[in-house]
Amino acid sequence: MSKKKGLGRDVNKSIEIMDNLSGALKDFAHIPLKKGLVSSGIDDDQLSTMFNKASEEAFALINKVEDIKHKIKGVKTTHNSRFAKKVVENFLNLE
Repeated sequence: MSKKKGLGRDVNKSIEIMDNLSGALKDFAHIPLKKGLVSSGIDDDQLSTMFNKASEEAFALINKVEDIKHKIKGVKTTHNSRFAKKVVENFLNLE
């Protein structure tokens, strides 16, 4: 899991979930189901078509998840300091 410092627990947990999802989708796309069907003598065009389509969609989803993770890692965090807020409030109240 790749954490980004300062993003917080929720974001880091989300990145962990996205890593798990990507891994599971890659495992699904590379399962030897198609080879197993052919070697077992099961020649079902509809099943092969469904599996090919599901594999393509899995790869598309992997790419989308990786894009989201890349965007999150590029986000600059802003820190709200209570001390700075108090200083600014005091400065504005001097007028």
